[in-house]
Amino acid sequence: MSDSFRQKLALTVIDKLLIGVVILGVATLASYYLEQYKSREYLKQEIAKVRVEKIGAVWTQLYELERLYEVRFMASQDEERPGQTDWMDQWNKLRQGVPDKLRAAKEAVNVNRFWLGEEVYTTCNKFFDEVSTARVVDDGEETLKKLSELRLDIQQILEIL
Repeated sequence: MSDSFRQKLALTVIDKLLIGVVILGVATLASYYLEQYKSREYLKQEIAKVRVEKIGAVWTQLYELERLYEVRFMASQDEERPGQTDWMDQWNKLRQGVPDKLRAAKEAVNVNRFWLGEEVYTTCNKFFDEVSTARVVDDGEETLKKLSELRLDIQQILEIL
């Protein structure tokens, strides 16, 4: 074998080894970035699961408050119609729990502020302000509408997220 052939053979082997090392490096780097991406996506999924759970708990309490207000409004309508006591009876059973439910809902919103996000947190506080300042007899239907709209605002914000 001649020296020129050996040089060409060595050059070809070295060339192929370098190409192999480059391909191996690119594959390793791609694998690393893919694993990083999968790890971040898994973390996002787990955070989303917890967030949905926390939002669901707060959402349930907001709905219960709105429902209590609706019962109170319907009870006020019973007061205006003698002989109609269905709603009033229901309200009398529930009325002692209203301050505790309001306090628990506010606490749930404050505790879960991180999970709710600032926009939902602010809208929840508007909801609480509306519940706290509502005058059932004077503006019951209007307040029910506002509460429902605020709850829908929260729902729309959550759908965007």
